Amino acid sequence: MQCHPPFERTHRDSDQHTAHPLCRGLGQSIRAHLGRYLQEGFSLHCMTSATPRAPRRDSLRTRVTGDVNDPYSWLLQKEDPDTVAYLQAENASADEFFASQSDTVESIFQEIKSRVKEDDSSYPVLHRGWWYSSRTETGKSYAIHSRGKTADTASDNVLLDENTEAANSDYFSLSAFDISHSGQLLAWSSDIDGSEMYTLRIRDLTTGAELPDEIPNTTWGGTAWSQNDEWLFYVTADEAMRPDKVWRHRVGTPSSEDVVVLEEPDERFFVGVGASRSG
Repeated sequence: MQCHPPFERTHRDSDQHTAHPLCRGLGQSIRAHLGRYLQEGFSLHCMTSATPRAPRRDSLRTRVTGDVNDPYSWLLQKEDPDTVAYLQAENASADEFFASQSDTVESIFQEIKSRVKEDDSSYPVLHRGWWYSSRTETGKSYAIHSRGKTADTASDNVLLDENTEAANSDYFSLSAFDISHSGQLLAWSSDIDGSEMYTLRIRDLTTGAELPDEIPNTTWGGTAWSQNDEWLFYVTADEAMRPDKVWRHRVGTPSSEDVVVLEEPDERFFVGVGASRSG
């Protein structure tokens, strides 16, 4: 069964990678001002310093509307040493700029922080006999998800603490958060390197232990449980990061035995999976 709406909104919108509550509370006007400041500052930095310049290499593309020269198409070869070297130079240039603006960055951060309530929680939502809630705590970057048998105890039983899962990583993003029909299993997936490729795991909520099941290289597009908790459906992507396949996994078996149940070969479309309201 797909997770209920509060979790759905929290983990499946387009801003899911901005995990810090300070960023979530950032108003549109502040975001716009910050964006303009950094854009103008970095543009000035590019004009006054030896910033890297991508070489132009003629590459003719034949199209129905006419041939087009794309001098930067070589950058599509992400494993090419020239591409890697150029990106490393760009990163070094950006690091140099932000290092010179550390006082301004800290000032902006403190202003944002003063406008946001770090200690916050969602209103408990009843779902199949349990009250579910998510909260953020002062000084912590990620959400804590919990449940209880009453609305007043919804924060008592922690199901997943993103801060714990992110403790040993420089980056963390939660995608799937899907409670099974029985309420005893949690399917959850995380990306710890920014690749947008998520490892899907299954947690036994009666013990808090992870099952041996571990499914790498899944992507956004949803998950869905069968009614008997025996099967879990998930999505993977093609080389262009387009979600193109829905897989079926049997709980307790290796992911190498998983089966494709739906594939979309047309590059104009992508697939997703989720349980219906009837299950």
